[in-house]
Amino acid sequence: MSWTVQQEGGSEYIRDKVLRKALVAEAEALRTHEPQRSALTDANYNFFATDAVDPSTATIRVEPRRRDVLLVSGVVVVNRDDGDLLRVAGRLSMNPSFWTRSVDIVRHYRRVSGIRVPVLMESEADVRIAGRAAFRMTYAYEMINGQPVLSPAR
Repeated sequence: MSWTVQQEGGSEYIRDKVLRKALVAEAEALRTHEPQRSALTDANYNFFATDAVDPSTATIRVEPRRRDVLLVSGVVVVNRDDGDLLRVAGRLSMNPSFWTRSVDIVRHYRRVSGIRVPVLMESEADVRIAGRAAFRMTYAYEMINGQPVLSPAR
């Protein structure tokens, strides 16, 4: 995974100490084959049924089996027809750093060139000294699994 910042704003301190570190950590996790640490599996989560709200989707409550900065306590939303992952939302089960606490995230997924991938990640966190901070990252794919994306998702 490689990334390029196309636009940024707000506190330079927060961007350098918190947000860029999150990008570096995600790239490092992929490089070292750690995605299984955050996978939506029985090894990482307990799953609980919830009441239907939207007839086209199913919502499943998830609780991490351990505290980890890659695991979320919240909900998973899937397409009711085929079970395809649409969204994961909740609070990180462990704060990523001394400076960042109470991190709420929403990750949106869709299929790009037939592969389910994240397309948007939004988060809000309490940052010591600085207060509440928001972060929004969109993913644009040029290549997935070594194959060029036919029409890059933006």
